[in-house]
Amino acid sequence: MKTIIFDLDGTLVRLKPKFASLCDRKTLLKLSDKYELALVTGSTRKEALSALRRVKILDLFKPNKIVTYDEVLYEKKSGKPFFEIKKRIELPAIMIGDSDGDEIGSQKATFDFIKVEQSKGKIQQSQNLLKAISKIPIE
Repeated sequence: MKTIIFDLDGTLVRLKPKFASLCDRKTLLKLSDKYELALVTGSTRKEALSALRRVKILDLFKPNKIVTYDEVLYEKKSGKPFFEIKKRIELPAIMIGDSDGDEIGSQKATFDFIKVEQSKGKIQQSQNLLKAISKIPIE
């Protein structure tokens, strides 16, 4: 595995109803030592960059490794955002997300997918993300 692609809302952060970080910077920093990190989100670039900045992980994602809704103008389940990120990253890659749209779209672009189970609680959702990350195949 060369690249890990993340979803934003519901995976790395919760945007609404109340903003919350769901990720641990230390974990992502360790991953960034071994893998390229990328992001595909249904949010706008402005929203995505703001959220990543708020949780102090923006520096872990190169600007060209972030695909946002306003760049492609298609929902993730169409697959188009994933085909766009595929042009920008090192392969092979795996997608980690929390929604059916993440799964459907990433599989259209032939990425393996790991689902983060959704939880209403921030702590449980953070643990779910760590559990998903632990499923990344070791080369």
